[in-house]
Amino acid sequence: MPQNISGINAANSVNTSFESKIKETDEADKKPAGSSLEKTDENIYLEANFEDMSLEDVTNAAQSLNEELLGLQMEVENLETMLESDESIKQTFENQRENIKKQLKQLQEKLQKAETADEKGTLKKQITNLKSNIEALNSQISAILNTIQGHSAAKTATTTDLAQVSQSYRKAQLAQNTKENELNRSSNDANSTQISGAAASSSALNTSSMPPKGASSGKVSSNMINALRNFEGCPLTAYQDSGGVWTIGYGHTSGVQPGQTISQAQADAYLKQDIASFENEVSSLAKNKGVKLTQGQFDALVSFSYNCGGGNLRSSGIMDMLKNGNIDAAASKMKEYTHAGGKVLQGLVKRRETEASWLYA
Repeated sequence: MPQNISGINAANSVNTSFESKIKETDEADKKPAGSSLEKTDENIYLEANFEDMSLEDVTNAAQSLNEELLGLQMEVENLETMLESDESIKQTFENQRENIKKQLKQLQEKLQKAETADEKGTLKKQITNLKSNIEALNSQISAILNTIQGHSAAKTATTTDLAQVSQSYRKAQLAQNTKENELNRSSNDANSTQISGAAASSSALNTSSMPPKGASSGKVSSNMINALRNFEGCPLTAYQDSGGVWTIGYGHTSGVQPGQTISQAQADAYLKQDIASFENEVSSLAKNKGVKLTQGQFDALVSFSYNCGGGNLRSSGIMDMLKNGNIDAAASKMKEYTHAGGKVLQGLVKRRETEASWLYA
């Protein structure tokens, strides 16, 4: 007797949906690729030497690369969504095929037990229809596998572009931050009082940056905070420093994420928080070593730790040198920490000279 084969109608419904998807995919393939890397075959900023650019050009480059980065990130997300959809359709087809195979097996068993010619004829016709549907599903599964392969290859290529643009973007951000800091320092230098030749013999420092005399209060001086602001600069958009660490504001690194932005008020809050942390660390180390620091020495060590990390302060032996009264050795040791990314940075050279001079205050 006739059987109601639900799998046949369900398979046809999925086939229609998949045919629509294939049509959409074909239309998408005819459109220009999403990223400008593919549109232009190159991005003029990918291999650019940002150090040779002006601040304005570097800023424009960073903005252009950031836009490119956002576009590529969106493209990768879209491809991931398409791959999830592809896998879902493939799974639906495979489930349909398994269900029809089970129905086919049941009909084949009934055919073996059939007694009349009419019953056998009906069963054979149903078996033929099921086999036809299985072949159709096999064809659809093969097509969706090709689609998955294409989308997967596109995702791999776009992810490679994303990594390349991301690297260039980080380099542009770092160069922009460096140039902004240099500009700020130049401005500060232009506005500071010219030092006489006699004063220049004592490290040529502006005395307004010197900490107050006397024993340490356990808190950094306002002069040190002002100097630290100039040392660090204050980019309000996250960037990677010369060591590859994501940084924002006045050298804040804890929990910083790519693309993060903050307000000036938040930058000031991070500065206060970070200074307090290093104040506690220097105070604890001095207490453990039995060292009585001057205010200048305390300021110098907090500034040094803020830039180089408490671990470098502990391993440097500077605190022991101060305990033994060997300030010259401590200053000399401090001046060794001028490298970043395997290179000597003039900004760090100037900073270490300033911090070393505070040790004598």
